[in-house]
Amino acid sequence: MQALIAGDHAVIEAHNKAVRAAVALMEKHVKCAQEGLGQEAIASKPGIFVAAAFQHELSRAKDPQLHTHVVVMNMTEAATGMAGAFHRNCSGTRS
Repeated sequence: MQALIAGDHAVIEAHNKAVRAAVALMEKHVKCAQEGLGQEAIASKPGIFVAAAFQHELSRAKDPQLHTHVVVMNMTEAATGMAGAFHRNCSGTRS
């Protein structure tokens, strides 16, 4: 509320910094992709995935509430250059 009603830009920037840190953590943990249905895991290029952030300033009840939704597509770029879905098991990946 301090950010939205009082216009405290430091609070808004702290929120945005936290969102960037959360996305950076996700980028760090994207390790492998799957090229095609039933294929083995392939090492992915570090931090490559598709995401979009949507910042909102109201709750569903129309109360002031700064929050951000980050939507992440289930796709990354494999080391081969091909796009693939995230793969849950990175043991024994090939590059």
